[in-house]
Amino acid sequence: DTSDDIVSATVTVTDFVVGDQLGLTAGYTLPVGITLNYNNATGVLTLSGAVSAADYEAVLEHIGYSSIAENPDSGDSTPTRTIELTVNDGDASSN
Repeated sequence: DTSDDIVSATVTVTDFVVGDQLGLTAGYTLPVGITLNYNNATGVLTLSGAVSAADYEAVLEHIGYSSIAENPDSGDSTPTRTIELTVNDGDASSN
């Protein structure tokens, strides 16, 4: 593939606790051609659509983490979160 397009990206909270959320910052609108899906049961946000790497980069810069959990540290068993990013150009995935 000689295209500079990205076809999908996955953003994952790897130390997920119920109540963790990933989403777009307020007021940001997705570029045409990208769709967003967030699974609040697993902490996985998926972006899809074949658009430029620059468009994906812009979206990824506007994804934020928050928690609505009463105790987001889950009794201090998971006091930190790791956010993992994987992008795919249609041929291979890369972290």
